[in-house]
Amino acid sequence: MLVCSAQVGEHGRIRAYATRHRRGEASSTLPALMADELLFTVTTFRRVFDATPATEVVNLEQLTAGLLRFSLRPELQAKVERVYTKILAAHEMWRTGSGSGRRYSALVRAAKQAEQEGKDVAQAVANEVEHLKKLARSEAKNDLRIWSPTCYRSGARRGSDGVDHLSCLVLDYDDGYTTIEDASATWERWYHIVHTTWSHKPEHHKFRVIVPLAEPVAAEHWSRVWQWAEARTGMAIDPACKSVSHTYALPAVPNPQWPRVGYVRPGCLLDPRMDGLVESTATMPRVSRAGFLMLGDPEEPSLAMFTPPKRHEPQVQPAFASEPGDSLDWVDDALDDFF
Repeated sequence: MLVCSAQVGEHGRIRAYATRHRRGEASSTLPALMADELLFTVTTFRRVFDATPATEVVNLEQLTAGLLRFSLRPELQAKVERVYTKILAAHEMWRTGSGSGRRYSALVRAAKQAEQEGKDVAQAVANEVEHLKKLARSEAKNDLRIWSPTCYRSGARRGSDGVDHLSCLVLDYDDGYTTIEDASATWERWYHIVHTTWSHKPEHHKFRVIVPLAEPVAAEHWSRVWQWAEARTGMAIDPACKSVSHTYALPAVPNPQWPRVGYVRPGCLLDPRMDGLVESTATMPRVSRAGFLMLGDPEEPSLAMFTPPKRHEPQVQPAFASEPGDSLDWVDDALDDFF
């Protein structure tokens, strides 16, 4: 049987390992080499509004490294703070009863509506101020690089109709009640990657769990996998992610001191067919070189993140792969050209 794990190596580099177990024999650990069964098709976009998918095929080591690499984007936080200043200025103009601009107009409308409905006008305006701040934070994310675990059909444009298959189960947790440690414990049987998202705060966990699949799942069968994941998490995951074309921001933080968490937990690869989620799986496309978007632009400042889970630690020995086999090839040196 085959087991898989990852650990942080010299200079923070993620290294993947396969351990082969045979009955009656000692186990041996092998560096990762290339093999079709451990490749993952992903699609990347330079920003939220890009419509043309860029397909990349990466191995498990590259996928893991790309999802534990936090881009440093101080200019986005500076943009948010500039908008905050304008919102507060609009609030002050509303207090004085004279002003102009779209944010001031939004506060005036909120006040008028509250007055008509017999509600607290000052509270309504304060709520609108917080709403405008939330929009500012959300709009800043439009400039983050994004990805999805999808393979698009040749020539297809962005959207669900063009997706052929998915290579990973990606789950967003942003309800504020589920902790990182509890969510990771739900998936501890399987190899998975965890990283916090742009809006994460220590008092309000916002993060993502990525579960690579041993075999890709066709788009038309994806609803079965998603419904299973929803049931397993008690509906704690963001339902918007059920769309086969849903995209996700790659990890990013405003500055090196920003609170963030990122780690990988060893385990078997989730196999949708062997685990009874689907009857058949999709076919991988031909192998192509990984691009810079998934692995990270070497000219862009970033932080490699690899921290161990704090709670619900799995057993020391790695879990067995869900599909038995006597060989496993990964690419141990595939990142040398990039990092």
